[in-house]
Order: sequence, then C-alpha cells, then structure tokens
Amino acid sequence: MPRSNLAIELERQMTRLVDEQIADYENDIKLLMTDVHEDILQNSPVWTGYYKSNHTIVLRRFNGTLKTQGFNLSPQVKESEEPGFYVGNIDSRAATEREKIDLFEAGDSVEVTNAVEYAGEIETRSDGKGQVYANAAAKFGLKYHGNR
Repeated sequence: MPRSNLAIELERQMTRLVDEQIADYENDIKLLMTDVHEDILQNSPVWTGYYKSNHTIVLRRFNGTLKTQGFNLSPQVKESEEPGFYVGNIDSRAATEREKIDLFEAGDSVEVTNAVEYAGEIETRSDGKGQVYANAAAKFGLKYHGNR
C-alpha cells in the first residue's frame, strides 16, 4: 500500500527539524567546550609551561571508544625545569587540541584532561593556583571527576 504524499512530506519535515536540532546541539557543545578549554588555559599556572601546554581534549564515541588521540604529552618526557621553557608550546598545542572539538557529534562525550604527572597536585592546591578543572566545571555547570 503506497504512502500518501502527506505522510511523506510530514516525515521529511520532521527529519529536517530533528536534524536542525541535532546540529544546534552539536554547535552549542562545541562552543561550550571551546570556552571550557580556554578557561582552563587562562587559569593554569605557568612555571615551565609544561602543565599548561598539555591540556588535552578527548572525544569518545557513544560506545566509549576513543574518537581522538588522548592523553599524549608534548613532549613525551619533560626535559627541563627551566622557568618558561615550554611556554612556546602552549598556543600551538592548544590550537591542535581545539581542532578536535570540530569532530564532536551528538552522542560523543568530551573530556579535558592533563597527563602531566603533577597535574593532580596542581588540582588539589587551595592557594588560588590550583583547582583549575574544578573551577572550570563549576563555572560552566559541568561534571568534574577529579583525579582518577
């Protein structure tokens, strides 16, 4: 039995509306995560710049598999304790990480993390130079999972 033209047209309109809502949702999340990442960067303390240049954006598909590379340090091994040594890496690494946000699709999860070995110590500081992630999560109404 053929479907009526009205039913076909209604299905097209509903599909278009849902697709528009999904696109709006994806854009909202992309803008939010860009703001979250920038807030984390702006509030990160800088000694050598290694911590600040290693805030990593990780996307996971709905089933939990990684969609983007995550948890990689740049450089892999910290070689210097010299103040400001890694500062030149901050902007380029941040730009690379923000490019990942464009890959976000509805159903994905987004995480911002830092694999630097002393990131947990920075996060637990209460002297105004810590709690970078907790403060960003609170500011934007997001979940904060703390040190895992």
